[in-house]
Amino acid sequence: MPFFSLWTGLPYSYRSCEIGIIIGNPDYWNKGVGASVVRRLTTLVFTVYHLHRVYAVIQGGNIASRRCFEKVGFQHEGGLRDTRYVNGECIDLHYYAVLEQEWTP
Repeated sequence: MPFFSLWTGLPYSYRSCEIGIIIGNPDYWNKGVGASVVRRLTTLVFTVYHLHRVYAVIQGGNIASRRCFEKVGFQHEGGLRDTRYVNGECIDLHYYAVLEQEWTP
C-alpha cells in the first residue's frame, strides 16, 4: 500500500501545502496507484481545506514520481541543482505545483 502525506507547515494565510507519496512495494508501481492518491489528496486540499496552491518536491532521479505529478496536472516550476546531500552525493530537487483554478478532479 502507498504511504502518503499532507503537510501544510505554513500559516493558513499562505493557503499552500506540500504533498508527497511513497510507494515502497514494487507490486504497486506503474499501476496508476500514485496518480490516484495524488489526485485524491489534491482534491481534498482544494475542496475541504480550501487552499490555493499544492506543491511537491521531488528528487531529480525519481522520474516515476515526476511523471505521476505531471499526469494529474501539476506543472514543473523549476529545480535546484545539487541542493541536497543524499547517500554521499549531491542531488537535484524539482518543484511541481498546481493552483486551485487549474485543478480538474
